[in-house]
Amino acid sequence: PLVEAKCWDEALAASEALLDSTFVSTALHDALPELVRGGRAATLRRWSAVGRIAGASQGLVDYADAEVALRAADFHRAIALGENAARTLSGDLASRAHVLAAQGANLTERATQAQRHFSAAEQLSESPETRQAALWGRFNQALDHQQSNASKRLQAFERASNSSVEHRIRTAHGRLSLALLEGGIEVRIRDAEVALTELSRDVDPMVRTSFLNAYSYALAV
Repeated sequence: PLVEAKCWDEALAASEALLDSTFVSTALHDALPELVRGGRAATLRRWSAVGRIAGASQGLVDYADAEVALRAADFHRAIALGENAARTLSGDLASRAHVLAAQGANLTERATQAQRHFSAAEQLSESPETRQAALWGRFNQALDHQQSNASKRLQAFERASNSSVEHRIRTAHGRLSLALLEGGIEVRIRDAEVALTELSRDVDPMVRTSFLNAYSYALAV
């Protein structure tokens, strides 16, 4: 009932008390997307700890640990754990693990490794959110290296819209970042101001912070 009702804090407490590997694996599998979206790093850390003690699915535990590592800027650990999780998991969770490994690789200037993981993530994705994460990563990689296909990468991300708040914020972020290279920054700043009004809603803290950093930088140049 706790898992079906999505009572993740109560499910975590039950997991820590019972240490039942099957229950922990099932609960962690279902809880991960929501916990990640909410940026609940401390809770993810507790889940991974109880998962290791209970002998839960290694792939799920590694994935949770990789999320924590990425948000703590421990990029090398995020790469290693993300790759381990991607080898063990399947479907959308495997795709998410590839995204984590790719993000860590991109932030440590491993362009080829990042590209490989982003491509795998896009191919394995089963949800709009995960596909968007892969496409967003490919756009950022093209932007960071000032590749000529950055605009096309952003267009591919925009076409993958599921009308979510995070997609709208990232679209404004992407257009703003591209304008810093190609021009037209005044128009994109006005677009970003509209996106600012949505930041109070349920948005991944990493998406929010990244957008605000780009917006602040654009105002300063």
